[in-house]
Amino acid sequence: MDLNTKSLLDEGPNALIATLEAENSQKIKDAGGVEAWNMLSAAEQVRHDVLMMKRLTVWLGKEALAKIPEADRKKLMLFIWAGCLMQKELYSVKGGNKGMMAW
Repeated sequence: MDLNTKSLLDEGPNALIATLEAENSQKIKDAGGVEAWNMLSAAEQVRHDVLMMKRLTVWLGKEALAKIPEADRKKLMLFIWAGCLMQKELYSVKGGNKGMMAW
């Protein structure tokens, strides 16, 4: 279970509903109000929804991260920033193959 999911489950469904309602209200307000929101095309509304969910994901992640002990947070951040090694491994294999072929 990831950190965000655990945090949301710990808080309960009412906290999530309240957060979603607040974010949704802010999204409509940012669009110019209910009338302006209703005038947007479906594609434009979806674009606003996606932006809202991205903001919400970042905010919830920061909130969840702030709740864990400092030592664990440092380990987790180190893991997050380590990145994917698949491309580095691919390059090392390609380089090794090139060296063997040249030999």
